[in-house]
Amino acid sequence: KSVHKKVSAASANVLQRHTWYLTEELVPLALFNEKLPLDDRTHLALKIGQLPLEELDIRKPSLPSIHLKSELIEYVGVRSTLPFTLVGVPHTFLLPDWSTSPHYEKMKTALGDLTLLNDSYGRALGLVTTINTKMTRDKTSFEELIQVVEAHRNKYSNLTKKDLKKFY
Repeated sequence: KSVHKKVSAASANVLQRHTWYLTEELVPLALFNEKLPLDDRTHLALKIGQLPLEELDIRKPSLPSIHLKSELIEYVGVRSTLPFTLVGVPHTFLLPDWSTSPHYEKMKTALGDLTLLNDSYGRALGLVTTINTKMTRDKTSFEELIQVVEAHRNKYSNLTKKDLKKFY
């Protein structure tokens, strides 16, 4: 805030709209981000590794409040064990030598296989908006075009951007 009040206020406002990244369930994913310093990840691992094992229900996450001095470790809670439970890995592996454990590699692989729904949703919404506003306004043509796009996506659903560039 001491640098520029308007920029600080705007940044804080944006962060408040994206607190879902800091839910108890998603904070453990930071352990697998090698851009985060190892010391920070180790502190996070120790805190998560010491959590009690509880049966957790699948539900909508509670959104945290963020503050100027907030740190990632503050968002760890009992529900931070959920990602490990879902993958079938005991969260207690995080206590000794966590970053060299086969469980760490299993979690990292499982997380690498996730599809980012936010990105997929954004691309789909952009495509439909373009089709609807620029290509056709006729309902029948629009529905036929959507079917063609769906058939194309089904045929090439597992391709990466790199694979798709080979077609051009």
